[in-house]
Amino acid sequence: MNKLLHIFKQAWWKIKENTTSAIIFLIVFLILIVILVGFFIFRKNDATLENTKAVEIINTNTIETNETTQTSKTAIPYTAVIENLVDIRPQSGLQEADVVYEALVEGGITRFLAVYKTFETPIKTIGPIRSARPYFIEWTQEYGGIFAHAGGSLEALNILQTNGIIDIDQIGGDQAYFWRTKESFPPHNLFTSSELLAIAAQDNKVTPPENDAFEAWQIKTEEPIRTKNKKEIVLDFSTYNYEVRYIYNPETNAYARSNGGKAHLDKNSGEQLQVKNIIVQRAQTNLVDPRSGLLGIQTEGAGDAFVFLDGKKIEGRWEHSATKQRTYFYDTTGKSIALNPGSVWIEVIPPDRDVLYTQK
Repeated sequence: MNKLLHIFKQAWWKIKENTTSAIIFLIVFLILIVILVGFFIFRKNDATLENTKAVEIINTNTIETNETTQTSKTAIPYTAVIENLVDIRPQSGLQEADVVYEALVEGGITRFLAVYKTFETPIKTIGPIRSARPYFIEWTQEYGGIFAHAGGSLEALNILQTNGIIDIDQIGGDQAYFWRTKESFPPHNLFTSSELLAIAAQDNKVTPPENDAFEAWQIKTEEPIRTKNKKEIVLDFSTYNYEVRYIYNPETNAYARSNGGKAHLDKNSGEQLQVKNIIVQRAQTNLVDPRSGLLGIQTEGAGDAFVFLDGKKIEGRWEHSATKQRTYFYDTTGKSIALNPGSVWIEVIPPDRDVLYTQK
């Protein structure tokens, strides 16, 4: 660049004495500047067009009946760890989730793992996003796809290094797929969206799983009970702030969720969370680290389970044989329990905590 400037100065001083030459030189110089500026602008726009990603959100419909299973184009599953600290409610994106796991973390607080089998309708906000625990990762492995979180326990982060999950970690360098709001303070103000998660899938070249790797639970036709009796489920996770209460509505054949004595709302819609299928999965829970309060929760093996749907309670068991296989639920005769179409909430609760079911 310095050499070019030196040559330019020498040429300019030589032609400066000739007015006509100076004018011609100036015109040619200006034309060259315009051409160069246009060239760089064109290159910038062209590069922008090449780097722009078209976000495709693939729909999936997997229906399994007693007779057959019909599967359309398989989608990429997405999971996200969502906070449930009492002060941050209501959360965003829980009502749109296909499956939600609720489990204890430290201090008697519960946390959610939201599973999205499809983004048929875009979700503008999902969160607050929080840190991972080993059991959230193990449940995620049943689905595959994208796992969105912000950091995690040391054991959880070590697992993510080797298990092959597409790990979208805001603290680990994936800030582009999240944002923070000014409504709260870190770490309680981190969010993502269906669009950003779909971009994360494209950036990581994630492909939909094989059909047999994402097998659906058995789905049946809804059979609501017409009753005036109040049917209520109460789950005692720890303290009153984390008590969960579901009340059955025969008109919608769904269960309205309350948390900590208040209607549990979805922030995106402002409406109370409605659940079609509730599964209470009793799982052994132990204290892993007394200093931090970190817990370990049983994810493989078998245990007692209760399934609530259509205003009924079905007693049975859960079984999970191996990593990346689905957890299945069976009644007392050993028959697979068929679920209603719609949302499934899996309440993973220790064996020594109360689960109350009343009909008034």
